[in-house]
Amino acid sequence: MEFLIEESERKGPVCLVNVYFQYPHLFACTDEGEGMFEPVIPTNISADNDYHITAILNHVSGVSNSGYGLTFSYKDSGNLYFFEISGEGYYRVCRFLDNQFYTILPWTATDKIFKGNGQQNKLRIWYQGGQICEFYINDVMVNRIDNFQTEGNFTGFVIENNQTIKAKMLKVEERN
Repeated sequence: MEFLIEESERKGPVCLVNVYFQYPHLFACTDEGEGMFEPVIPTNISADNDYHITAILNHVSGVSNSGYGLTFSYKDSGNLYFFEISGEGYYRVCRFLDNQFYTILPWTATDKIFKGNGQQNKLRIWYQGGQICEFYINDVMVNRIDNFQTEGNFTGFVIENNQTIKAKMLKVEERN
């Protein structure tokens, strides 16, 4: 199973809450407040199979010390994971489980992130073997989680605190 949305597939403006699908960009989101915003879509990925989730994201404007990235294994707003980067060159992986927030991998500096406004970064999550989850930034593995426990099969984006982000691609590939 493969699910792919690219920027060329969107031809006109469509607004969904704070999410705008406007050609030539797949997605532009502005979070104008404090907190977190997670627009997600359902997928048919199974926890029994390996899968990749890949997105190309551009930090357009706003604060550079807050996160944006991918939401994955999303069941509902109280049970999900997210893989975030910041405009200052940090990444982290966090989770909500039964509405409780947990940091799985804390904010970590990396030179793999293109920093600042207008920079494009490629994020990839690779779930494999029923329990290993690897995290890539611009095609370089930066970390992994062993004994990963899936929640749901929605995926999408996460954005925090006064930022505008554009996504040029979201691809979900399941491998049997």
